[in-house]
Amino acid sequence: MAQHYLLSPAACTLPLREVTRMTEDEAYSMFKSIKWPDGIPTCPECGCKDSWTLIPDRKWKCRGKVIDLNTGVTSRCYLQYTVTSRTPLHSRKKPFVEILEAILNFVDGALGLAALKGRRLLGYSYKTPFVFQSKIREALKVDYDQKLEGVVEVDGLFVGSSKVKPPFPITNEAELEKILRHLSTQADIAGCRERATFT
Repeated sequence: MAQHYLLSPAACTLPLREVTRMTEDEAYSMFKSIKWPDGIPTCPECGCKDSWTLIPDRKWKCRGKVIDLNTGVTSRCYLQYTVTSRTPLHSRKKPFVEILEAILNFVDGALGLAALKGRRLLGYSYKTPFVFQSKIREALKVDYDQKLEGVVEVDGLFVGSSKVKPPFPITNEAELEKILRHLSTQADIAGCRERATFT
């Protein structure tokens, strides 16, 4: 039987104590290496890797060309972008170290992290971790047309009202109606994950 991903060494490559000891520049470099693994800033609008540097290692202006699909006219992109442009974190106010801490705390738990616990860990008001966790969930959205390959793990749960054990056998229609009414108040949630292959 294959080992669960959370028990593998790849699941703990970045411990929380390492993140808390990072400087702001180290955390920014980590964000940059995650966003652009090849190290070349890429325009989120047109995908061009050719740009002018506006603020060294922080802000760029695209030199690429964009074709208008309606008119067919080619024009310059000239988009000014940063590491967080066109992401849920585009209007961030927190430093990169604190953002990394919050992301790590959220994804470290199998069930995520309650906003109240995030409030206690990071020392903010309740609204800050609540909004930030919504941004993390938005960033985790996946294109549902994507096909999963290899070993796929599937898990599910029912969310809603308390569990009712139906009587067996169901003898009349009133009991059946009661069970069906109860089941209609629950939501079914299923999650799929493609297992990473380790070499």
